[in-house]
Amino acid sequence: MPVMVDSEGKYVACTPVTDVAAGEVVAQGDLVGIAPLPIPAGRAGQLAVRGVVRVPKQPGIAIPVGTAVYWDVANGYATNQLIVAPPEELEFGVEPTVPAAALTNQSPVLGKTVEAAPKAATLVRVRLSQ
Repeated sequence: MPVMVDSEGKYVACTPVTDVAAGEVVAQGDLVGIAPLPIPAGRAGQLAVRGVVRVPKQPGIAIPVGTAVYWDVANGYATNQLIVAPPEELEFGVEPTVPAAALTNQSPVLGKTVEAAPKAATLVRVRLSQ
């Protein structure tokens, strides 16, 4: 069966469970996109997953041009530091309370910086890499 191309891949569908504002960064597992328009909860919308965007940057750090950055889901900013959940200490034979998949999505890849962002900057320009 031949492979069919659905679209150019600039946008992907999203049906959020809560309202999403225009310009809001949305992480769906490891897929990160930006809502170009508001998306009401429960309604289908689109997320941009290609292009260069300006997003909030982790305060107090400088990020050089060409640096891979991640989206800190908990704090709502781009960071050059991969966030890893602390390991859960378990007794032998006890199942973890958090599924392993949930531990991998705390800082999905956002993209690479296209210009340097000094410590004082509040935003960083990133080429989305999805």
